[in-house]
Amino acid sequence: MLGVTKKKQLLSWILALGLGGILILGYYQLIFQTYRDEYQKKMQEDVEKIQQFVRVHLEANREFLLLQSQLLAVGKLDEANFQETVSKHVSLHPSLVNVTWADSNFTIRWTAPYGPNKQVLGLKLSLAEPERVSQLAKKTQQPQYTRPFVVIQGKQAFEIYVPSFSGSLFLGSFGGIYSSQSFLTNAIPQEFLDQYWFRLVDGKGKIIAEQPEAAWPNSRLVERISLDPPGYGVSLLTSAGPLSPWGRNRLKINIRSKGAEQLKMFTDRLQNHLQSYLDNRLLVTQELSEIITGEKRIQVKNFDRFAERLTKKVEGIKAIQWATAEGVIAHSYPLLGNEKSIGHQLMAAPHIRPFLEKTVRTKKIVANNPYILLQGGLAVILRSAVFKERNDEVRAFLSVILDLDHMIEQIFPLADSNEFYQIRLLTPQKEAFWGRISAFTQPYEERTIRIADNYWTLQVTSGR
Repeated sequence: MLGVTKKKQLLSWILALGLGGILILGYYQLIFQTYRDEYQKKMQEDVEKIQQFVRVHLEANREFLLLQSQLLAVGKLDEANFQETVSKHVSLHPSLVNVTWADSNFTIRWTAPYGPNKQVLGLKLSLAEPERVSQLAKKTQQPQYTRPFVVIQGKQAFEIYVPSFSGSLFLGSFGGIYSSQSFLTNAIPQEFLDQYWFRLVDGKGKIIAEQPEAAWPNSRLVERISLDPPGYGVSLLTSAGPLSPWGRNRLKINIRSKGAEQLKMFTDRLQNHLQSYLDNRLLVTQELSEIITGEKRIQVKNFDRFAERLTKKVEGIKAIQWATAEGVIAHSYPLLGNEKSIGHQLMAAPHIRPFLEKTVRTKKIVANNPYILLQGGLAVILRSAVFKERNDEVRAFLSVILDLDHMIEQIFPLADSNEFYQIRLLTPQKEAFWGRISAFTQPYEERTIRIADNYWTLQVTSGR
């Protein structure tokens, strides 16, 4: 009888321990699942940010190539200038291996950086993808990307071709050559490279780059985003990385020294992108001014045609207006939404007259400080006096209204997030017109941004 009782007690203890074990295991599984869900949510949020960073990286290079295209079209780009400006840009955007210019016969005449790429000079764009896309860019008169392909050196790459036209005359095209591997490691901020693993795959799922190389984990936590540009089904895969519970190793990073280096590089890239963006819009003003100078008579239909063609080259222009020699606004493109400006006397406005007088005196484009438009939105106006061809008599005034909200959206897509960097843009009087109003209390990087005769200050600090 006693033996039976002991057996029952032992069985009860075993059942209790088993039940306790099950409860403990369930508890830890619940904690693990909760942590996993939180990690996946953060990962999804980070992937959205990564997508924005990649888009901005591609847009910065596209803007730069568009600028070279416009400089060539107005006769302000020679090989020496090309070498200097492109080499500097590539050093700040190392995902680009090099930039080429091929003439109207699609023969490469310039390349930069020159030393490691001089062997391509004189070659035709004869590889299947470059040939197809450079022809497409000419036909559409728009930038076009290739599919990922293997270049002569045996590495995976993709390219962008930007055509250059002077009127209807095709001058050739600028090609930006991306190394797929370098693109992956440079378009994605280091903060994310330290947290996750990445793969770049083509439309058929073939791996064209990965970071770290050959270290893809066996994890179910994988997020996929489509990249367009470049399009063609190219996708970025993001997996739980080395700092997650599923990672193989924990990285040891010197945050302080790496952070200072990254801040400097980020600020340099930001300055480069901002300057290219603004220079492109400055060229639109200059080109239209030259067109009007050459016209015997300024007609609305001709003005609209020229303005439409130029604004198709670059986005972010709210309106283009021309005023008579007396400063009376005669027309605006587009007219819709700007009807009330017609007949406005610029010379009678004390805050505008000094800019008109300055552009007449200096014969250069001038810019006001950024300000809020009556209809809303941050803007800056470029003004240029248009002279008669053979004398210094003013023929008209040209005003190009730049949409700075568009600039901010293109260049600072993550501006509302303080996770990485805080940014300020200041007028020449050191008044903040965008970003944080109060001065930074921690160390920051500072750069100068030029827009016509106006100089802005860019300040960037770590957001941590």
